[in-house]
Amino acid sequence: MFPLYTQPRTEKVWSATVVTANGQSATFDALNAPFVSAFGHSSAATTITLMLSSDNSNWYTGPTQVLAGAGDFCINATVGAEFVALQSLAASATITAWISAK
Repeated sequence: MFPLYTQPRTEKVWSATVVTANGQSATFDALNAPFVSAFGHSSAATTITLMLSSDNSNWYTGPTQVLAGAGDFCINATVGAEFVALQSLAASATITAWISAK
């Protein structure tokens, strides 16, 4: 029998990191945790994309959030991929972000 409550696993994937165009965060292993949230703050306008992979090598575009300026972001998704990461399209932005899954 499954426990009634299971805490999500959470990892900081960017820690006040200067991210350049198409920069990707650290990888998060979401195996057996299909409910994924990615959230954080960007110092500049950017598009944040949740990237998906089954092998931690070949990455595919998932849901995105467009920020018109500096601000917070949050992406929620149900995924079947084992690995997830974030990607920023800004030329340069300082980003702090977490990925959480359960």
